[in-house]
Amino acid sequence: MTDQNGNTYKTVTIGTQVWMAENLQTTKYRSGDPIPNVTNATYAVTDSRNLAPDGWHVATIYEWLAMITFVGDGAYWLQEKMLEEAGGNHWIYSIGATNESGFTALPGGIRRRWTTISGLNITKPSEYMFLGQQYYFWTQTSPDSVEYTPNLGKSIRCVKD
Repeated sequence: MTDQNGNTYKTVTIGTQVWMAENLQTTKYRSGDPIPNVTNATYAVTDSRNLAPDGWHVATIYEWLAMITFVGDGAYWLQEKMLEEAGGNHWIYSIGATNESGFTALPGGIRRRWTTISGLNITKPSEYMFLGQQYYFWTQTSPDSVEYTPNLGKSIRCVKD
């Protein structure tokens, strides 16, 4: 699979779904327009110009749930370990990671947006948290409006149409 920038990706079939086995790296929408450096609540994942390469789409929460269920019906932490890259190449610690699924989740952490602390006239720059420790992925849909935080930087995986 190749994206708009010419980056090629490994893919993996999990159940009936074909997933990217690497995080999306494109800097362009499918239309060829550049993806801007987002510093506000703009949600590039749902932009009509589409981040995903032709024939692919950003996974929905339901596709994630179907994939996780297929990976195993055990405890969530066990399913998580079956998705994580095995070994210590990118993880600060990686206890029990097997990557049996071939998904190869990497610990990209999360990027918090620029914030202004009200009343104190202090602006705090974006920061990365949990690098080397946890992974977070965007979906096209949010399971809970409380968790809908469009100004956070997360990794993206696409599923074949």
